Amino acid sequence: MKRTQEMKHMKKTIIHLGAHKTGTTLIQNWMAQNSATLSKNGIGVSRNIDLAGGDFEQFCFELSKPRNRTISIDAARTDIRRVRNNIGCPDSHIISKENILGEAGRLYINSDNTLFHLNKIFNYDNTMVIFYIRRIDEFIESHVLQQYAHGNEIPIEDVLESIGNRTWADVVESIERHFHGRFCLEFYERIKHGIAPFLKRFCGACNIEPDIVENTEIPTVEDQNRSISDTGITILKRIWTHTDVPNRPAVFKEIQKIHHTGVENRPTLLNAEQRNTILTRHKESHDFLVKNYANDDDFIINKYKI
Repeated sequence: MKRTQEMKHMKKTIIHLGAHKTGTTLIQNWMAQNSATLSKNGIGVSRNIDLAGGDFEQFCFELSKPRNRTISIDAARTDIRRVRNNIGCPDSHIISKENILGEAGRLYINSDNTLFHLNKIFNYDNTMVIFYIRRIDEFIESHVLQQYAHGNEIPIEDVLESIGNRTWADVVESIERHFHGRFCLEFYERIKHGIAPFLKRFCGACNIEPDIVENTEIPTVEDQNRSISDTGITILKRIWTHTDVPNRPAVFKEIQKIHHTGVENRPTLLNAEQRNTILTRHKESHDFLVKNYANDDDFIINKYKI
C-alpha cells in the first residue's frame, strides 16, 4: 500500500523516441518486453517525437508540463544542445557530457555495424534516459570496429581512445563534421519555419555567449556563394542567402550525394588541406547562423562546447 501511495506522487517520466528507424525499433522492442517493469516505476511513453524532423515544439511542450520528467538524446543530431538549452522548463533533467561519460555504461555493436547504447535504459537521478548513437561507425575507422565482435560490449572509454578522442565533445564534433551537409539543411528548415517564438515561450532565455555574437561578422554575399569543389557548401550558402530556394528536393539530393555514406562518388578521405578548408567554411557558416539567429535557442550551434 505504501509503495502504491508513493507511486501516485512520483513524477512520470516520458520517454521520447527518435526518428531513426533502427534505434526507434530497438527501443520500442525493449520497452514492449519490459512494459510491466516500466509501468511499476512510473515510466511512460507519450509518442514518438521526431526531434530532427521538426517536432521540437512538441518536445518543449512535454517538458513544460509540471509533472513530467523528460529526456531523449540522439547524439548524431543537435538534440544534446537543444535539450541543454531547456533549462527554463520545469523538472527537465539536463544531461551533460560528464553525466554521459560517467553514467552511460556500455555501447553495443548491432549486426549492421551500428554502435548503439541501450544498457537496459540506465537510470540517472530517477530519470530514465534513452541514449542512442546513430551510425557511429560512419566516422570511426573500420579497423576499430573490427577489433570487436558483433554483439560484444564496448566500454565507451575504449571507443573514445580508439578514435583518438578523449571527450564527448570531440565525438559530437566528429559526427557534426561528417554530417555537415544534412545538419546545415536541417538548420535551414528550422530557420525557415521560425521556431524561436515557441522556444522563447517555453524554454526561457537564450544561453549564447555574448562574446561570440559581438565578434562575429556577417559574411558577404560573395563569401557565402564562394565555391568549394565537391563539398556542396556553395549550395548550402545559397540556401542561407535566399529564403525561398527553388527545387529544394533536388538540392537536398545533391547534398546527400556528396555527404551521405553509401552514395557513389562520395569522397571517402580528405587530405589535410581539404579538411581544413571545409572546417573553416563550416565555422564561417556557424558564425553566420549565430549572428543572424542569436536569439533562437534551437539554432545556437556552438560546436566548441557541449
